[in-house]
Amino acid sequence: VDEEKAFWLLCSLLEDILPPDYYTHDLSGCNVDLRVLKQMLLKRHAKLMKRCEEAGLGVEFFGLEWFIAIFSKTFPVETMLRVWDCIF
Repeated sequence: VDEEKAFWLLCSLLEDILPPDYYTHDLSGCNVDLRVLKQMLLKRHAKLMKRCEEAGLGVEFFGLEWFIAIFSKTFPVETMLRVWDCIF
């Protein structure tokens, strides 16, 4: 991707796709997504969430980096690209 396309993709992400407060100092938009993730995991994987909570691992432990970096630092490239296809 050339620089101009990357710039416009970033603009689209920040202006059209993500909530306006996603990358603010308090990450309030990102925190909304973390709460949604937690509710989904509690509903579908209650035993797993109970074990994570017993170990002191909230969804923030892994989910925050996923959401901040839009999965680019955590997932294999193939998985990340599939997620990005769904977003963009």
